Amino acid sequence: MGLLVFGHHPHKNVEASLELFDWLVKLGWDGELKIIGCCDYIENVVKPLAQKIDAAEKVLFMGRVTDDQLLALYRESMGLLFQSIYEGFGYPVAEAMSGGLPVFHSNIPALVEVAGDAGVVLGDEPLSNAEDVLRVLCDKGKYEKYVSKGKVNSS
Repeated sequence: MGLLVFGHHPHKNVEASLELFDWLVKLGWDGELKIIGCCDYIENVVKPLAQKIDAAEKVLFMGRVTDDQLLALYRESMGLLFQSIYEGFGYPVAEAMSGGLPVFHSNIPALVEVAGDAGVVLGDEPLSNAEDVLRVLCDKGKYEKYVSKGKVNSS
């Protein structure tokens, strides 16, 4: 089980998600980070950066996925990390919530509006963000609360 990240464009801010994920592993979490997408940005920026973190062996690059593969990844994951710098709407957040995943997202208007109180807003401090994510992933009651709220918000 792990967390999903969409990484096909620089504004998706995968660098922040890699740093947060590295802290999750340092704090004892034993999941994976699955990065979806296939482009020059992933090859030239994200992959080299991922090789430099302590948890590099737990970062999986999924490449381009079909709709069916994406649905399977949602079912196999524990949450969506979406630390985008800007978004027009935030469709991945709505899609993940409707699929029963908690969403951990950046504090930008589009994502705050889409997620509402069903998302965990992340700040600028990776260690603090990792602690916030762990509070949800490791507490079944909190986890289920975010899953339930997400399903309601996305319907």
